[in-house]
Amino acid sequence: MPMMLHIFLKDARRLWWAVLATWVPLAALSWLDSWRTDWLIDAPEGWLNLLLPLAWACLTAMVVQEEPLADPDHFWITWPYRWPALLGSKVLFVIVFLHVPALVADCAVVSAHGFPLGHSMPALLGKQAVLAAVVTGPAMAMAAVCRRIPHFLVAAILLFGGAAYLAAFSGTVPPWTVPDEMRRRLPAGVVALAAALVIVLQYSRRRTTSSRVVGAVSVAAAAVLFAGLTPALTARLRVALNPKQAVLALRLSDARPEAPRTFRAGRTEATFVSIALPVTITPAPGAAEYLIDRPQVEITGAEGQRLRSVVPTPGHRPGPSDVLANFVLNDHGQDWLGLRIPRRAMDQIQAGRVTIVGRSTVNFVSRGETTWIAAGSGAAVPGLGRCMTEELTGQDAYREGLLKVVCEALTPISPLTEVRLWNEGMGRSWRRHLGDSAPVVYGPRTAWLSPLHRLQTHFQLAAGARRPLPGNGWLVPPEALTGGRVAITPGAMGESAALAIELRGVALGAFVVTSGE
Repeated sequence: MPMMLHIFLKDARRLWWAVLATWVPLAALSWLDSWRTDWLIDAPEGWLNLLLPLAWACLTAMVVQEEPLADPDHFWITWPYRWPALLGSKVLFVIVFLHVPALVADCAVVSAHGFPLGHSMPALLGKQAVLAAVVTGPAMAMAAVCRRIPHFLVAAILLFGGAAYLAAFSGTVPPWTVPDEMRRRLPAGVVALAAALVIVLQYSRRRTTSSRVVGAVSVAAAAVLFAGLTPALTARLRVALNPKQAVLALRLSDARPEAPRTFRAGRTEATFVSIALPVTITPAPGAAEYLIDRPQVEITGAEGQRLRSVVPTPGHRPGPSDVLANFVLNDHGQDWLGLRIPRRAMDQIQAGRVTIVGRSTVNFVSRGETTWIAAGSGAAVPGLGRCMTEELTGQDAYREGLLKVVCEALTPISPLTEVRLWNEGMGRSWRRHLGDSAPVVYGPRTAWLSPLHRLQTHFQLAAGARRPLPGNGWLVPPEALTGGRVAITPGAMGESAALAIELRGVALGAFVVTSGE
């Protein structure tokens, strides 16, 4: 213990200026976060969320490089250091000068937004564990296998920059979709475990070559996991981890209702054909609310032609020659399987009957208690966090105003949370979901360092020439806010079940949707 404290105090005296250099952007970020009342962050906060982790990584590397482990000729090797004391001093430095200030900043943010610290502390400590797993732990492992700080900087820019690029290019999903947490957590877990192994191996044995091999293999494995965990694979994992007992299948419905507007082909009829198949799930889920993942199907024609659908991902947009399949659920009580087939391929298979086989996943939604909030006020929502409503006055004739609803929580907020505006005097209601829309923004806009998770929605107010009409029922008359109340019902993914798709003898030509319907 005395040796560990001696090394710790020595590092603190030598690196105090670098510690202060990381506290300044941390204080600026917490100040901006404390005053933010919107889901979308501005450019300064976005850049701080990107640059602050890099500053933490550099400070971690500097304290490790005070006694470089990969340099066999460094003078400290002749000193009577025991590796547990040396490793303990470095870990203590990172905790005291990085994690504790970050925890204090998080406490200031959640307190400014009205969250009690006692209730918030488990979530805040969990966030520090995540920072250790994805920032300080990997940075310490990288510094332990690098001979000099310049070597670390090159490796850090490549690895952290590559991770940020992958997360932004192929890992970002719109706020109105449920994020695939498994695709994020598994690669991060691999890197965290490998970093811990490298740190212990270097400090206890100084096996630099072996440690570098472990680090390189873990980075490659994490990249393969991130790229290879397709939505279909993660859906199967969800079914295995949280299964529902029923075995579900899909069949063609006997009824032939009118296809929903979602499938209207419009001006793209010359490029592809839209098909809407009314389907029924057996056994019927009953009154349970559920979502179905985008399916993977194979269409076999009467003469053996085969068409396979693709599942779009954030990093891969489908082309005009791809077959797409999707579900539209509970449209006037009817579920639909939609197909988008290129015109050239459709001309080859529409003469005969086809067989459609595939699989998907049914995800059942669990609902919490509904909380009512008067329009223009806020309240705590059990099972969610805190939600605020605010009327914003428009600046031109086409934006008469908005009723914005913002929710904040210590844990991720599901976009399945339902928001409903109800006016008893008018006898009308308008429904939204948190995160159901987002503006187009440029630059870093991810607030992943914030201790609070936020999502929002809005109700568009309209008056005068833009009064609500049958074709634009989503518009809300301003007088609906007088005496209006907002109902917020938390929602989350519950159990999952595999869905087998097997439709035989289907005449696709009978289900083609045109813009004239």
